[in-house]
Amino acid sequence: IPAFCEYSAADGQLVGRAGLTPAHERMCGLPDDGERNLYWAPAYAGIARSGDLGFTTGPASFDAARTPTIQYFTVWRRQPDGSWRWIFDGGPGGIVRPGPFLGEGADVPMLPVVTAATGSGASAASQVNSIEANANTPAELRSYLVAGAHVYRAGRARAYGGAESEANLSYPSADISYQPRRTEASAAGDMVFTLGEAHWWQEGATKQGF
Repeated sequence: IPAFCEYSAADGQLVGRAGLTPAHERMCGLPDDGERNLYWAPAYAGIARSGDLGFTTGPASFDAARTPTIQYFTVWRRQPDGSWRWIFDGGPGGIVRPGPFLGEGADVPMLPVVTAATGSGASAASQVNSIEANANTPAELRSYLVAGAHVYRAGRARAYGGAESEANLSYPSADISYQPRRTEASAAGDMVFTLGEAHWWQEGATKQGF
């Protein structure tokens, strides 16, 4: 926990059983209990052309044997002093086949970096917010999936493009609606992160996630 908090930004946020909470409020006041079985490592990552926004994702485990059980997703932002701090940490939780961990020293597969100028971060954030305002259901978002898109859902297998990603997009309901709460864009305008609420109807009750 101390190391986890050390690298959190002042406005870092977490998603967990308590919903969406400030990281410092949720985690950084907790004492170090000495537990060291939590282990995670990146299996895929990306960084903006401007070098100021990035993400890592991969499996995580909770036992000494390092048995992968969940998929995490962390968004990182470069700070004014040049250091990196995470602004969001969450993920779909338990998924089918979340691993394996890459071997020690293995190169982490990377999202290709955009090499040409793409505009400003403000413009990119505005464009993505406009898309989400008008395409806030799985059916409407499907046209924005690129080849090889990663789509994770709790209780489902990892999906990297094609029909599997489209199927995961509509799980657990084809009637999911989205409400953006936070948008962050790189200065180069080539990477945008959005965070928000998801609402759907399942088994006779309304459900909410992020």
